[in-house]
Amino acid sequence: HIVLKNLSSLILESDFSEVPISVHSNFIIQLHRLRENLTKWRTTIFIDESAADIHHLDQAIFSASLQIETMLNNVKDDLFEDFNNMEFF
Repeated sequence: HIVLKNLSSLILESDFSEVPISVHSNFIIQLHRLRENLTKWRTTIFIDESAADIHHLDQAIFSASLQIETMLNNVKDDLFEDFNNMEFF
């Protein structure tokens, strides 16, 4: 729950107008993967009640969230570095 809350805050704080198109595509792919993991988690645990190990499902959600966070943080770091490398007259 905390991981998704942190990810949500990071996404809301991000300025996607400065993010390269290649990162947009990867971001969308990662969000779809996260959605699939969340759907599988909900279905397996609550609908089918067939989860042998819910911690494995939790790890998939955590991993997908972490990948998105890392990607967004790397973009922020790159943009900050680009800004610091600018020469002002």
